[in-house]
Amino acid sequence: MIPPWRAAGSTTEGEGANSEELGSDSAMKRNSRLPWRAAGSTTEELGSDSASITKVLIEDCGDQFVGVKTLVEVAGGTGTMALAIADAFPDVKCTVFDLPHMIEALEKSDKVAYVGGDMFELIPPADLLIIKWVHGWSDEECVKILKNCKEAIPTKEKGGKAIIIDKVMDTSDTTGKERNEAEWKTLFDAAGFKEYKILPALGLRSIIEIYH
Repeated sequence: MIPPWRAAGSTTEGEGANSEELGSDSAMKRNSRLPWRAAGSTTEELGSDSASITKVLIEDCGDQFVGVKTLVEVAGGTGTMALAIADAFPDVKCTVFDLPHMIEALEKSDKVAYVGGDMFELIPPADLLIIKWVHGWSDEECVKILKNCKEAIPTKEKGGKAIIIDKVMDTSDTTGKERNEAEWKTLFDAAGFKEYKILPALGLRSIIEIYH
């Protein structure tokens, strides 16, 4: 049986996505609303942001990767984070996961795998998932993403977890774009996660670990 994310179009070194692998119209519209893409960020800016976050993850929070064998960077964009982690932890098999047209446009490296698909439908399985900037989505959309994250990782007892890189506000945001801890917990509960941990290690953003 072909995994749904591969059926939706995947790209690895030496493979190319064709015009039928560009994702559904709904996926393309959702992709355009991603906060770091809707703002018109350049590839260089995206890579720089991921590099600064990854530097903290690797140098200050390296214990996040202890025991991890497989990792997927969800909505990975340029793949900067997965590549840096692969360099720092060569025993971890890293994958960049994004919409097929995003994967097709990347300059590939043989250090990581590349998979095209839609995180609203299915996320490739791994011990550890990393996803940035969930706050641009509605509560319903966030819960859908989080449920798919839960399906993709093992239980905490088996070494599974997801890491969200995002803001945790001190108070409620009336615009609905950003969330405080209680609002994040409501989403985690709705998605079936049983435990979370917030590490305020990235200035305005935090490293949020979630487990089931």
